[in-house]
Order: sequence, then structure tokens, then C-alpha cells
Amino acid sequence: MPNTTEKPVTIVPRQLGMWDVASITAGIIIGAAIYESVPRIASNVSGPTSLMLMWLAGGVIALIGALCYAELSSAYPHQGGTYVFLNRAFGGWAGFLYAWSEFWIVRPGNIGAMAFIFAKYFSQAIGATALGSTASQLLLAAAAVVLIGGINLFGIRMGKGTQNVLTVVKIAGLVAIFVVGMWPTAAVEAGASAQVASDVAEVAGEPAQLDWTLALVFILFAYGGWNETAAVAAEVHDPQRNMLRGLLLGTSVVVVTYFGVNLALLRTLGFAGIAQGDTVVATAVARILGPWGARAISVSICLSCLGAINGMLFTGARLYYALGVQEPAFAWLGKWHDALGTPTRALALQTVVALVLVAVFGSTGEGFDPVVMFTVPVFWSFLLLVSVAVIVLRLRDRETPRPFRLPFFPLEPVIFFLTSALMIYRGVDWLLDPYHKHDGIYWFSAAATVLSLVSGAIIYLLTRRR
Repeated sequence: MPNTTEKPVTIVPRQLGMWDVASITAGIIIGAAIYESVPRIASNVSGPTSLMLMWLAGGVIALIGALCYAELSSAYPHQGGTYVFLNRAFGGWAGFLYAWSEFWIVRPGNIGAMAFIFAKYFSQAIGATALGSTASQLLLAAAAVVLIGGINLFGIRMGKGTQNVLTVVKIAGLVAIFVVGMWPTAAVEAGASAQVASDVAEVAGEPAQLDWTLALVFILFAYGGWNETAAVAAEVHDPQRNMLRGLLLGTSVVVVTYFGVNLALLRTLGFAGIAQGDTVVATAVARILGPWGARAISVSICLSCLGAINGMLFTGARLYYALGVQEPAFAWLGKWHDALGTPTRALALQTVVALVLVAVFGSTGEGFDPVVMFTVPVFWSFLLLVSVAVIVLRLRDRETPRPFRLPFFPLEPVIFFLTSALMIYRGVDWLLDPYHKHDGIYWFSAAATVLSLVSGAIIYLLTRRR
């Protein structure tokens, strides 16, 4: 039976306002994923029009997801977000497996992806090519995780203050890219925007071919994060208004920003230049402002990574705190440090697990692509359950006040469900593709995913027997 009588976890001070919610949302979404994703997306679509339409479609999907979460978080403004929604809709097993999988796969995987991009651009920012080795990149990625984890351990004032500052810096950097790219002298020479040739270098570990579903995977990864803010709903002042406004404001800012950046890159490098490039943003800026401009944008990208890591650690720790409050077997995680205003145990543990995953994937010399695809099947499986939970809870908990209600219900959760199903299929298909049969890290990813879910189910059953 669904667990509709879960322990209340709204026992922490409400210290976050609308701007904090918007900042956390935009801060998590605007990581460095856009900088790494753009060439991967362009090489899997047919031309500039398709590229822009795909980014627009990703933004619409993100807004639909944010609206679904707005209804849930305004109705159930408890600490834990998705964990609470799944717990209430389907029972303790769903919430527990979600928290378990987030702990071992999704959260550390996403943190690791941002850390690897930070390492890549840090060496460019300081002009130290010697830091490009596998060992150096691994150490830099680990240092980014430790730095942000340490900042958050100093308390919520430090954590949210860091998030707000880094979010402003990140958006300013993307706006600067747009301005530079749209400058009158920045236009690419005629003919340079022709469709990418058939011999484009392999992208994301797959043979060169057009694949719009793979492009959508990376687009939605770049847009990922709108769901994270629900984890701090219990700390939001007047959540019925501020959660909705913050989610919509933060997501809308990202959609407009991403669209503008892609327009600027198309104008500066052309479609072929994007599809065949690697560090396309730095290349575009260097064409106009020279080497110092490329270094400046590399610094901005590093700050974007730190902001995303900060947001994910900030919200992730609160998810595990909620698990500790709900589950007696993990009660040691449900400890709130009153003086610092943060769940220090959960935060420290999340940082350690992220470091382990960084070490595993970083040792291969390929960080971003495999760690992103590692998270896709599990992440979207639980988002699929959330889309169902929106409908289940609307129909079953009729007496629960819903300050925000989806305007076209059930259209939004149905679209959310179909998108999630497509992403699950694409992620599983990519991991099991015979092309990867000789690559151990992909087999590790598939095995770790199955092991995480099975072990989580076993532990859940054992704790219930006790």
C-alpha cells in the first residue's frame, strides 16, 4: 500500500526565498554541460535549423517537467523532493530505491561530469598544458568536489551565498558569449555553415551518424536540474508561491540563455565548425578577442562547473537527510546541524561517494561521455515514476490543497512520461551497444546500474523485516 503517512520532515527553518529557488534552479542547470554538449548535439542533427529546434524542444520539456514538480512541491513542501513524492504515491519502496540510486549513481555521476569539465578548462584558463594528463585531470576534478563540499559544510549561509554568486557569474559569462558572437565582425564567412561532412569525428563514443535521440539525451542533460530544487522545498519561505515562481523563473532564464548562446555560436563558427569542434565556445571567443578572451571564457566555464557542483551537493545532502528521517536503518544520516544550518553527515558522505566515482571514471582518461550515459537509464526511470505520481496523487489526494495546479492536466505529465520512456530506451541501448563490447568502463556502468537497483531492493526488504 502507498505510504501516505510518512513522517513529517518539514522541521528545518525556512530560510530560502524566490530568488534563492531561482538561483539554485538556474545554478544547477547552467553547469558546463552546454559547452561540452553543443558539438555532440550538432554532429547528430542535420543542420542549424534542426539544432535550434532541438534546443527549443529541450527547453519546452524542461518547462513541462518544472511545472509538474511545481504542483507536487507546492502540495507537499517537505524536505526530500522527489523522494517524498514517490514515497507518497507508490509506497516506501519507490522512495527508498530512488534515494539509493541517487546516492550511488545519479548524483555522483552528475557531479563527476561537471568536475571533469572543470578539470579540462582549468588547464586552459591558466595556460598550463602540462595539466592535461589523465592523472592531473583526475586530481583537478577531485579538488573541485572537495572545495565545494568543504564550502557547504560551513553552513547554509555559505552554501546558498556561493550558489547565488556563482549563478550570476555563470549567466554573465553566457551573456558575454552571446554579445561577442553577435558582434558585427563575428559573422562566419559565407559557406562555412554548410552541413557537417560525413567524416565528422566520432562523438560520444559512437560512429559518426545522425541520431536525434542521442542529441536529445545531451540536450536534456544540459537542461537537467529543474527537478533538484524540490529537495529544498521545506526550507523555502511561502513555498506555495516561491517554489512555483522560482522554478519557472530559473528554468526560463536557462532556456533563453541557451538559445542565445547557440545562435551566437552558429553565427561565429557555422554549423560545420560547431559539429567538428571540441572547445567550441573558447574557439568562437578566441576568433574575436584573441587568446586572452579564450582564457577568460575558460575561467567562466570553470565557475559554471563549480556552481553546478555546489547546487547538486546542496540539494543532494537534503535528500539523504530526508531518507535518514524516514528510514530507521539510516537514522544517522537524518541529523541536522543546528549551528551550521545544514545536514553535515549527509553532505560529507555525498562528497566522498562523488570522489570515488570521479576516481573510477577519471582513471580511464574519458570522463564526461561515459559518466553522463552511466546516469541516464536510472535517472529517467525515476522521472518516469514522478510523471505517473503527478496523476496518481492528483486523483487520490483530492483533499490536499494544491496552490498550483497544472493548467492542461493530464497533458503535461503524459508528455513527461513519454519523454522519460524515450530517454530510458536510448540510455539502455547506448550502454549495451556492441560498439562498446571491448570497453570495460561501459560494462562497469551497466553492471553497476543493475547491482545498485538489486542491492537497494534487498536492503529495503531486509530493513522492513527488521
